[in-house]
Amino acid sequence: MENPTTRTVWLRSLPLLAAPFLVLFAITQQTEIPWRYFFTDLPVALQVPIFSCVVTSSCTVLWCSSGLVAIFASTFASPEDRCSLLWLGFFSICLGVDDLVMLHETLLPRALGLTGKYQGQAVEMAVFGLYGITMVAWLWSYRSSISRVVKPYLFGSLFCFAFSLAADFASAFKLFGRWSRFRTDYDFQMLIEDGPKFIGVVLWSIFVWHYSRGRLSDDAN
Repeated sequence: MENPTTRTVWLRSLPLLAAPFLVLFAITQQTEIPWRYFFTDLPVALQVPIFSCVVTSSCTVLWCSSGLVAIFASTFASPEDRCSLLWLGFFSICLGVDDLVMLHETLLPRALGLTGKYQGQAVEMAVFGLYGITMVAWLWSYRSSISRVVKPYLFGSLFCFAFSLAADFASAFKLFGRWSRFRTDYDFQMLIEDGPKFIGVVLWSIFVWHYSRGRLSDDAN
């Protein structure tokens, strides 16, 4: 294979090199949010204790890093495994971006003009339903490549996500009694809703790591 020239290398690299500059340019073109809030750490911006938001931030980091692991592994995988790894990679990053910018909670309902309470909940349910359908489709399509080593992490993470969603919707639709701790103690409510989600994201990251490594090992053999 002929080695690319320096000019070709620079031309191919130009979009990625320009991407961060375009992000900064986009920030300066909007007037709704003061520019400093895009660069300030969350605890500083919110004037809260230093470890505030650490679980949410960790979830975003784990989503995106596990996605990059899968995408990186796909570049070395066989054609049969490349698709499944790319799917895992982009799906994980999509969930990380959703967490980062509150896509299903705020941005998407606003973009669709569905800002009412029950309209917003309907959008959330539709988004989570789409995620669920996509996940089931992947499980069915690549079930033969899911080894016994990764199954505990995969199904453990899915159980934690399902539990977190159930608690979230139970709270939204006020299915708990008025005097239950879930209704009267907001700290407890957040622990029950987002605690399992955090565990699920950690298990998902371990699953993606082992699955990616397993696909590369099988291809090498």
